[in-house]
Amino acid sequence: MYGPTGVAVGGATGVLRTLQCDAAVTAEIVPVDLVVNCLLAAARSVHMGHKNSPAPEPPIFNYVSSVENRITWGSFMELNMAYIDAHPLTSAVWYFSLSLHKSAAVNRIYRVLLHLLPAALVDGLALCVGQKPKMLKVYRKIHKFSSVLSYFTTREIQFCNRRTRQLWDDTSEEDKRLFPFSMTSVDWSEYFSQYLAGIRKYIFKESEDTLPQAKIKWRRLYYLHQTVRLVFLIFAMYCVWTVISAVF
Repeated sequence: MYGPTGVAVGGATGVLRTLQCDAAVTAEIVPVDLVVNCLLAAARSVHMGHKNSPAPEPPIFNYVSSVENRITWGSFMELNMAYIDAHPLTSAVWYFSLSLHKSAAVNRIYRVLLHLLPAALVDGLALCVGQKPKMLKVYRKIHKFSSVLSYFTTREIQFCNRRTRQLWDDTSEEDKRLFPFSMTSVDWSEYFSQYLAGIRKYIFKESEDTLPQAKIKWRRLYYLHQTVRLVFLIFAMYCVWTVISAVF
C-alpha cells in the first residue's frame, strides 16, 4: 500500500484526488519478479568472479527502468486509468479523478477543496447519525504518505545501470529464458493490466465473482462524478455571471 501502489490504490478507490507530482518525471518502477531474477544472476556472477579474483569493493547493480524502458508518472496514471474500468474495486467510494500538480502550493489548495472539505462533511454527517467519524483521520495518513512520496515524484534522478546491462549480456541464453531480467522486454501496457488485477485480488481480497457487481457500482460512480462536475460548473458560471452583472 506504499509507493506507486499506494497512489494506484488511492486513485482506484477515489479517495486520493490530488497529488504533488510532475507528470514528466520518471517513475522509477520495476517488476519485482525481474528484480529477483537479477539478484540471482548477480549473486552467481559475483560468486564466480570472487573465486577467480576477489574484488576490493562489492559491485553495485542498479536495477532501474529509466535507462532502457522509461515510464513517466503521467504515463503511470494514464495506464492505471486505462485499465481501472476492467478491474474496479467494490470498496471504491468515488470514480477515478486524481489530478497531478507540480506546485506544492496548488496541491495544498486542492487538498483543502477535494480532500479536507468533503471529509469534514462526511464526518459531520457521521456524527449526526451516531457513527464514529473517520475520514479526516484517513486523510491525515494519506497526506503524510503523499508528502513523503512527493520528493520522488517531483525530482528527476539519474541512474547508471551499466553493470546490470553487462550482466545481462554475459548471461547464457538458457539462463535468460529461465531468469529474464532485461527491462527492454517489459510491455508496460500488459504490465498494468495485470497490476490492477493483482491489486484487486491480493490487496483487497476481492474474487472474480464480485467483478460484475463492482462494474455496476463503478458506472454509477462515474455518472455521479460527472453530475457533480456539471453542477459545480453551472454554479461557477452563475457566480461569474453574478459578479459581472454587479460590476456592469
